[in-house]
Amino acid sequence: MNGVDPGSPGSGTVDAQAVDDAWLDGDNQGTNYGSATAMLVDSGGGDLGNGRAVAKFDLSGIPAGVTVTGATLKLEEVGSESGNRTIGVYQLTTDWAEGSVAWNTPWSSDGGDFNGADVATLTVGGNGQYSWTSAGLTSLVSGWYQGTTENEGLILGDEDVGGAVKQFATSEAASGQPVLEIAYNGGAASPATTCSIGVSPMTVVSGGTVTVIMSLSSDTELTGVTPTAPTLAGINASATLLTGPLPASQTVPGTGTPVDFTWIYQVN
Repeated sequence: MNGVDPGSPGSGTVDAQAVDDAWLDGDNQGTNYGSATAMLVDSGGGDLGNGRAVAKFDLSGIPAGVTVTGATLKLEEVGSESGNRTIGVYQLTTDWAEGSVAWNTPWSSDGGDFNGADVATLTVGGNGQYSWTSAGLTSLVSGWYQGTTENEGLILGDEDVGGAVKQFATSEAASGQPVLEIAYNGGAASPATTCSIGVSPMTVVSGGTVTVIMSLSSDTELTGVTPTAPTLAGINASATLLTGPLPASQTVPGTGTPVDFTWIYQVN
């Protein structure tokens, strides 16, 4: 009996790059910072502050048919003021473009349209790389990947009151560009299929016939199966196919129950 080994479900990680990033400046509400090499997060002004970073990521590198199992936002803090700050990550709900976004554009509410509950938080201190990860962020990214939630990106704001301004490298920076690391599991595995071939009779004289039966089974339903005629090898004669396969085509159920295809050969 010959077995077909099923393909193992895939797993791995993808580093999604920022396709748009900028920051929103409440003190200069019509100014676009889409070409800046750093995006500022500033707690001044209350709420999430007068400086808010926005970023949108390309998820096209995630393979089809997998399950997102983790998401980590990685940012490089550069040139910031000293002091610890709690930076929250929120889901943006309005589409925007890097080259035109500002504090008052294109939002229905100045400072960005976003869900009020953060999906991740992190205390940020001195310069270096920081990683935000949580079940909430994973769930959001999974929704983007599955198409159940529009990918409008993320907005970061300072959840503390007063204090240091933090700056993070953008995609325009020479290094430390934003990355959304996405872990995944699964993918479509190949069906586990087995095949056995029986020949009878085992001994035949010239002019006689040989019946070959191929039995196929699978753990996944296979429709429209039309197997190729087996080649008779190791016999001291030639063989001519008279009929087969019978039936010409059929469905192999996904229950492991075998189905048979039959060929009849004449031995010359």
